[in-house]
Amino acid sequence: MLPDLFVGRDAELATMTGIYGTASDCARAILIVGPGGIGKTWLGLRWSKRHLDQFPDGQLFVDLNGFTPGGYALQPSVVLNGFIGAFGVLSSFIPQDLNAKVGLYRSLVADKRLLVFLDNARDAAQLNYLLPTGPQCVVVVTSRDRLPDLATAGFGKNRLALGPLDRDCSYQLLARRIGSKRLDLELDATTEVLQSCQGFPLALAIAAGRISDHLDFPIAALSSGLSDAKTRLEELSYGDSTNDLSAVLSWSSRSLNKQEADMFALLGATPSSDTSESAAASVAALSANDTRLILRSLENASLLNAVSPGRWRMHDLVHLYARSLFDVLSSEIREPALARLLDHHARTAFACDRLLHPARLEIEMGKPRPGVAVERLGSEAEALEWLRAQHLPLMTALNVAMERNFVDYAWKIAWSLDTFNHRMGHLQDQVLAWKIGLDAATRRRSSMDEALACRRLGVAYSRIGENDLALNLLDRSLEIAAALDDRLSKGHVHRALARVRELQGNYPKALHHALRALENYRDCLVPTWQADALNLIGWYRALLGDFAQAAMDCSTALALHREHHDFDGEANTLDSLAYILHMTGSHDQALAYYTSALDIFRRIGRDYEEANSLHRMGRVYLALGMPEDARRCWQDAHTLYRAQGRESAAVKLEHDIQTLAIGSAD
Repeated sequence: MLPDLFVGRDAELATMTGIYGTASDCARAILIVGPGGIGKTWLGLRWSKRHLDQFPDGQLFVDLNGFTPGGYALQPSVVLNGFIGAFGVLSSFIPQDLNAKVGLYRSLVADKRLLVFLDNARDAAQLNYLLPTGPQCVVVVTSRDRLPDLATAGFGKNRLALGPLDRDCSYQLLARRIGSKRLDLELDATTEVLQSCQGFPLALAIAAGRISDHLDFPIAALSSGLSDAKTRLEELSYGDSTNDLSAVLSWSSRSLNKQEADMFALLGATPSSDTSESAAASVAALSANDTRLILRSLENASLLNAVSPGRWRMHDLVHLYARSLFDVLSSEIREPALARLLDHHARTAFACDRLLHPARLEIEMGKPRPGVAVERLGSEAEALEWLRAQHLPLMTALNVAMERNFVDYAWKIAWSLDTFNHRMGHLQDQVLAWKIGLDAATRRRSSMDEALACRRLGVAYSRIGENDLALNLLDRSLEIAAALDDRLSKGHVHRALARVRELQGNYPKALHHALRALENYRDCLVPTWQADALNLIGWYRALLGDFAQAAMDCSTALALHREHHDFDGEANTLDSLAYILHMTGSHDQALAYYTSALDIFRRIGRDYEEANSLHRMGRVYLALGMPEDARRCWQDAHTLYRAQGRESAAVKLEHDIQTLAIGSAD
């Protein structure tokens, strides 16, 4: 006996049962919609089987062939002949006129408790003649189309959009076919299969079939092909076209009109399965309104879903199929589309950076390409929200830009991501972005860009503990800045060198570089950077025990930051003053300063510094005899350290938390 491959879907089955139990004046209809291979038919059949006894007058089932090779969708007249014949009516007594057939069919089922299962429907026009009107009938319809016209007509208001299986159910589906013992013996390879299939039932079934066909092969032999996006769709093919994921998805794309099909293929250029309307408008060079209408049509075809206003998402495997369509477009279409998309990402990220760090000396962006749309962002909070949502696509776009030789866009995206990566503590991403940025700067043959990239990559390396690499890059940056006589860049490099020396525990050298940074900033007449250097000078003097002078330096810095509305600098300086107050015994005032600093850090999305302040704030609570508040601060800081990949800081803090717990127990 073949294993039962239906798993999960308990919530969906319960929803269908709830719809069935709802009173109605006409036949109750349940629409199950979703992309090909998502398990719509299996769900409908499972529910029907469970409720056989509730339909004593029988069940009618038909595959309407709405999305199958050749496009031969069944005509309503043909289906009605079969349905009427199922009630014993001889073919010679079945009317030829379509409306007469509909009337006879509906009269036959009017008083019956009957389930009508209309599988694989193409559109509402195919269904309208097949829907019974008897109050005891239940209709189950499956379709790749969301069938909005059917819902408008009164049927189908109970639409069930079917999504992927969760990880546990995906594992169960594989285990039913392969056996859990074999899966658990190769847990890493199994995890790779599950990750590659992303809960798509057809993909999982194909993978299971291929694995079970070769019991003497390791699962890793299949998982290696699935893990590579370039070969994944080829690997997800098993037997005929109904077990070929690309073929099944192609049946959906063939039903699209030209404008919809073009957009679907162009969405394959997007760096991730999550995209925005403005990105889609850019890649297709269409107006916002035209783009929105086409995306809605693709949603009706179950090829993507709206996840929030202005944001759309494909299943990863559907996106991979779209990418395969994009890759075979002519270069005359493909290259300009990709350039527009990268231009959109670079310009929107740049606009976000301007909101996050307006004092930063900006780079030259040039004119946008024709057809490029840029997100409209009016506040720092909106910029942070956009960057959080687009962080992964932007990092992917950065790699794509270099791979496709769009060097200028790689440079612009690396630059525009820096403030966000720095503030959020995305340490590895900051390193990766500036490694690409340095490569781009070198290929652009720009000494100024090379100096900047060396400096920012040096800072990124210092934050992950690679101080020797950081110092080499910063020395190179300082050398270029000196050759260009760029005083502002020299100030920035000395500031970065101060931070590296601080991390090495060499506070005298850190103070030296902070003083050199201040000299250069004063020559450039940039008050916010002067304030930043003064805060650093005060901080290092505090670390060296000169608290009186440190307080004066930091107080001057705080006044300058507030005068010029530099919230980031204000929060950093409040943190420095809080430390000085704590070290000089003014614990209550220190607590107030830390609280103010944290309020600003959280408002501007400065997760990295928030963790540092929480750590130091815990020590103030300890000094005030408030161990529970100290523990709360340290646990919050520990969570942030872990999220940012700051393992050494997290381990040190764990020791403090454990020591605190032992002290409390005593």
